[in-house]
Amino acid sequence: MDKNPISKQYRILKITDNHKKSKTHTKKKIKKPKIARRQYKYSYRVRGKQYKVLANVKNFTQLGTASWYGKDFHRKKTANGERFNMYALTAAHKILPLGSKVLVTNLANGKEVVLRINDRGPFHGNRVIDVSKKAAQKLGFIARGKTKVKIKVIQ
Repeated sequence: MDKNPISKQYRILKITDNHKKSKTHTKKKIKKPKIARRQYKYSYRVRGKQYKVLANVKNFTQLGTASWYGKDFHRKKTANGERFNMYALTAAHKILPLGSKVLVTNLANGKEVVLRINDRGPFHGNRVIDVSKKAAQKLGFIARGKTKVKIKVIQ
């Protein structure tokens, strides 16, 4: 019979050094997690059409039509989970990874702006990118609603 009153109340477990052999304790550098939400990381489906997010965007450039979005989407969630801010320099693209930085050039007037991709779209017509209201102002096409642009990934 044990004379220690504590051992009657608590079960004492043997402490071992097995944790030192565990492969979870390594000195490898931990990679930063991607910004993209899991459901939009590799591919996604909108209106029955499948889109595959590009894995390698080095030297990616694209010509096409840009449009802008603002008040109707302000403060609503974007594809990466943050709230859309129409006064921020952000954009929506169908296949570029979320978090990518792009240089967008308005081909009509030569104005340029650097934007961060934080949303998916546009899913209207033949447009290649939707930019925030602030970006449209800087690019000089807010009154027209859309314009021809060149997109180049810079990061």
